[in-house]
Amino acid sequence: QFQKTEYVKKEDVIQKINKVVTEVESSELDKIIDLIYKSKKPLYYSLTSDYFLFASEVKSILASGYVKKEINRNSLFEYLCRLSPIYGETLYKGIYELKAGNFIVISCKGKLSQEKYFQLESSWEKNKIKENKKSLAQILKRELSETVKKQMVSDIPVGLFLSAGVDSSLLLKIMNEQQRGNINIFTYRNPSGIDESLISRQCVEKISPWNKHFILSVSLSQYLEHIKKINWYFDCPIAYPSSIPLFFLAKIAKTKGTKVILSGQGADELFLGYDRYLLWAKKLIKEKNKKVWAENFYFGSGINNAGIVEKITGINRETINTSETFKWVLEFWDLPPLKRMAIYDQKFRLNGLLKRDDCMGMSAGVECRVPFLDKEFLNLINSIPDSYKMNKLKRKIILKEIAREALPTGAYQEKKHGSPSELEAWLKTPRFLFSLKNLSNKKNSFTKSYLNFKSVDQIFKSHENTQKFSFLCWCIYGLETWYQEEFK
Repeated sequence: QFQKTEYVKKEDVIQKINKVVTEVESSELDKIIDLIYKSKKPLYYSLTSDYFLFASEVKSILASGYVKKEINRNSLFEYLCRLSPIYGETLYKGIYELKAGNFIVISCKGKLSQEKYFQLESSWEKNKIKENKKSLAQILKRELSETVKKQMVSDIPVGLFLSAGVDSSLLLKIMNEQQRGNINIFTYRNPSGIDESLISRQCVEKISPWNKHFILSVSLSQYLEHIKKINWYFDCPIAYPSSIPLFFLAKIAKTKGTKVILSGQGADELFLGYDRYLLWAKKLIKEKNKKVWAENFYFGSGINNAGIVEKITGINRETINTSETFKWVLEFWDLPPLKRMAIYDQKFRLNGLLKRDDCMGMSAGVECRVPFLDKEFLNLINSIPDSYKMNKLKRKIILKEIAREALPTGAYQEKKHGSPSELEAWLKTPRFLFSLKNLSNKKNSFTKSYLNFKSVDQIFKSHENTQKFSFLCWCIYGLETWYQEEFK
């Protein structure tokens, strides 16, 4: 809408795009709508002396031939502590990721900077919540229904990834209110051990028995056969074992003619649903030392591994003092404690999960949409009193109250077990450690090329007897399977 010769402020461009997104439901700008709000797409870029390159996949930038394929050594400490590179970087040297809520500005002289158009930490403050919990629950149900309605706008059938949890079960109920019938539902089941698909089946039978429900099992052999392929799609090591069931679910969805899928991703980060929030609250709520908070957020359950990671990478742990994922806690210390936990995870941990869902969906040509992360709904949830989300014993309080009103008894599971799988069971066996040792012992292994081999070998020996280095072993296994294929 701007004339080619007209000088405009970049902020005006962002506002115009936002206006289009909120006013237009179906037009040639659907791709922009999807890009900004629905699919939460990643964007990677590289700036050389001659070129600015950008793409939704790292492999596209590498294919240009203008960027040399090299390991980003600076990100190894953070990766082995958090299963993620330095925020805004990748495991490839010179290739970066656009930070959430930012846009890139390039000057005429080729200088690049990132500027914010959405401030997660403060955008919620404009909402002034005065309602009591019961009234607020009704408002949230209505707003979530509106969000789902927007996310279901499509010229092709829309499906649902259904787990046994309250989030996706609530979405199914709302989707049926919006569109009775013609909703394909997809669920993963663990073929051995804990199987939550029984609850999912009950959910469909109670809420929408007329819809088709596809339940998929993934065996250990399928996990191991597809790890290299999943690494290729990610352009980095597989971080979450649950990526592989999503890969297969997306393939089945595509064969059933479902190319748009809704999921409950993000609800745990908004409503304080993870076990770690109770642990953090118990450990940190009275803690006044900012650095103690920052270290717990940064390292998570791997806080005791910092010295070991220091030893195997040769990188001093003081490097975290310059990391945005560490400094953020100090910068936004004024946030209330529980809100600090929630927004930290929304900003840094959720990023990896969204990329997982997007990447696994697009591997089959399926678009994954996340209603809970609609911008306005997210701001609303961040603005409600934290006591409505969590207390000393309960999590996701107000969301579960909405579910109890809307869903029949037995349609969801109050306490989920995550995504149990045969792969997670295998990771605790001697066979996994044997496979990991074989990978790291190869002549051109990642361990021998970039880590202290003797120190890593000591970790393996200790883990064999104590089983206390599961996280580090999984990190190294991912790096080896990715590196030995990508850099062979």
